Amino acid sequence: MQNKKKKKSRGQVFDPGLNQRPVPLIRYKDPDRTLDYINSLRAEYGARLIIEHPHEEIEPIAKECGFIGTDAFSSAFKFALGVTPAEYRNSMLKLFKDEENS
Repeated sequence: MQNKKKKKSRGQVFDPGLNQRPVPLIRYKDPDRTLDYINSLRAEYGARLIIEHPHEEIEPIAKECGFIGTDAFSSAFKFALGVTPAEYRNSMLKLFKDEENS
């Protein structure tokens, strides 16, 4: 009797019984797009940190998000959110201040 391999369906990503590595769920043909996507996720995490810690310097937030420095973080942040981290923080502080005065 021959041992035939089961053919995977398109929806099957990983079968733990076959001792295989999981296939990444996000895969683009262009590696730059994948990096843009990952950096956008990291920048969105940075935006959340800026809201949670509005008086924290940008550099420690950038490092917490996995960026080497503020330049790379600012670039990814602007790409993902359309504003720099400093502009974002200022707008959030103004928003919070306006809500307190209402």
